[in-house]
Amino acid sequence: MRQSNYRRATRCLIALVCLTYAVLAMAQSTGGRIQGRVSDQTGAVLANVKVTLVNDATSVSRDTKTDAEGVATLEALAPSARYTVKAQLSGFRDLERTDILVRTGQVTTLRAELALSTVTENVTVQGQTGSDGSVSATSITKAK
Repeated sequence: MRQSNYRRATRCLIALVCLTYAVLAMAQSTGGRIQGRVSDQTGAVLANVKVTLVNDATSVSRDTKTDAEGVATLEALAPSARYTVKAQLSGFRDLERTDILVRTGQVTTLRAELALSTVTENVTVQGQTGSDGSVSATSITKAK
């Protein structure tokens, strides 16, 4: 009789352990993750890039920044949802990627390359009215 109780207890314990692992596995796979690396046109990684993620269906957004290796990670995302990702850093053009599908329990990997932005400076110099009634003006546009 003791051996019978021991077998029952062992079977219950095994079932409990299996159930626990199944619950933990389900809890870990309820969402997806997006991970990406941001670099410039030369391939150098960019730190502190603001990365904004927007759920296309709900318009809910989340922000993060890239780390020293240029990597940004956004976790616990709604499964089977489509997202828009935007990367922004001063001195570079904004980059936007749309229609990114996140699947349950999977990592969606992105690579983003930011291009340098063009800065334009306008300077207008106006002169005095001349004795003949003419007005002179000069406009200079310089791209940096």
